[in-house]
Amino acid sequence: MKYLPAKFIFLLFLHFKDKIYFFPKIWFMKSVLTLLLFMSCVATVSAQGRLSEGGSGHYWTKSGEKVAGEFKISYKTNLIGGSIIKHYINGGKEGRVDLDSLQSLVINTDSFIVGHNFTVDGWATYSQDLLEVFQVGEINLYMHIRKVKHSTGPNTIPIGTLNHSFVISSDNGKSFYGIATKKQFEYYFLPLIAKNESLTKRILLMKKREWLDALTSLVKEFNRS
Repeated sequence: MKYLPAKFIFLLFLHFKDKIYFFPKIWFMKSVLTLLLFMSCVATVSAQGRLSEGGSGHYWTKSGEKVAGEFKISYKTNLIGGSIIKHYINGGKEGRVDLDSLQSLVINTDSFIVGHNFTVDGWATYSQDLLEVFQVGEINLYMHIRKVKHSTGPNTIPIGTLNHSFVISSDNGKSFYGIATKKQFEYYFLPLIAKNESLTKRILLMKKREWLDALTSLVKEFNRS
């Protein structure tokens, strides 16, 4: 089912709300605008509802225990502290998975680990949060997902969307580095691949705006060299 964008519907309401009383004969406009506002709320809830994912799987604790069940990941803003993982068995909620004791998590075909002390977008810092595993090798590549809110002005409804940022590690999970800006790419990624001179030279000939778009293939190429 498709919904009109919440922001668009709400702006329509603001535009027409003061004109209703100049047209007393068009009494049904009140009902129409009420319906539009209701649809705006529904669209907003729908957008918020997509800020999570889940399925069946299992996780391993740091003590070596394997726990199976159904899991749901709710992505949050960095101000809240990161992702929340809820655990269910046969439809009943068992509680939340503790990130402090989590070693690894598998949901459907996706694998996750917990990263520590990294920064994405140059300012959003996490003491720990969930990372989806993208590639494993001399450089491990992960994807960090967090919720962000967007608003175009004081009369608009903030909408939550997901922000995706790459995170890398090359020392078996001791250090994690966010690669979400050109500066982070230069400071963290280029030194890690310096021994591959041909790859480094080719990257330096690329336009900087292409670096982040090509990161997945660059990590893959380096791990294969």
